[in-house]
Amino acid sequence: MERLNKVVVFTASCVSIPVIELLASQNKLVGVVTLSLEDLGDSRLVGDLQQLNQQLVQANIPQVDLNDNRLLAQFDYWQASAGLVFGFSHKIDAQVCDYFDGEIFNLHASDLPAYRGSNPIYWQLRDNLTQTQLTVHRLTQQMDSGEIGLQAPLAIHPFDNHQSLGLRVMQAAPQLVADFIAGYEAGAIEWRAQQGEVSLAPRVNADNAQLIWSEHTVADFIGAARAGNPHHGGVAVRVNGGTFNVMQITANSQPSYGCVPGTVLAVDKEKGLIVAAKDGAVRLDVIVAQSGYYSGYQFAVFYQLDAGMILG
Repeated sequence: MERLNKVVVFTASCVSIPVIELLASQNKLVGVVTLSLEDLGDSRLVGDLQQLNQQLVQANIPQVDLNDNRLLAQFDYWQASAGLVFGFSHKIDAQVCDYFDGEIFNLHASDLPAYRGSNPIYWQLRDNLTQTQLTVHRLTQQMDSGEIGLQAPLAIHPFDNHQSLGLRVMQAAPQLVADFIAGYEAGAIEWRAQQGEVSLAPRVNADNAQLIWSEHTVADFIGAARAGNPHHGGVAVRVNGGTFNVMQITANSQPSYGCVPGTVLAVDKEKGLIVAAKDGAVRLDVIVAQSGYYSGYQFAVFYQLDAGMILG
């Protein structure tokens, strides 16, 4: 019977803190591998890593940088026997994986092999999924492709956005890890190869927020706004030469009367700001501009939008 008593956590995000606290409370944590701030280009990710570092220092938890040339020596010093990767989008070298002789595991927020990659939460929201799985699998050099050890279902609420779903993943992770450890130490984990269609969840860039009214459906706009709220700017909409970010969009029953997609169908205090999409109409509920946050109706009045105008 093998035990997971000397676990190293690989993370660059506060999403891992409850899991770290769980392992520490069970006296199974020996240290944390993080990244340097210079390895991150996104200011939001930098802030997340800074907060993580502060909490690790306050809790007196040892940490080491992934790129430290003494990394493996540090593992020897810790007498590390297993690794757990969570909230860590950087590739881990083969020599690090080999150090753990197969006993390095990844916690991934999708029903693998669907949504392999660094941002499964974004792309599942983008596709308007209603259910996902948290998955513990063996880490291999081929991204998110290792054998699955344990999964836990997680419902996706119709009103979930990137932030809220990420928080619920964070809250659900410790129980899955605890169940995995208990099963592993009891010899009860039944490893299985991933089966089904492979899909990817790559890094999100600014182009992902650029939807085209004539090419994208009502569901596309709803999913993109949820997925991009708040971290990625929702959906970018061009109005009178400027670009604004729509953070919440809902379907609307307003007839489009054959109008060109992108046409403003209605500006009404009760109905809000209604725009024609490829296959119907949407209501733009929450809009962010340099001048502030607006409801769709407020935005339309302030920026002088009228029915019949075509948005870019």
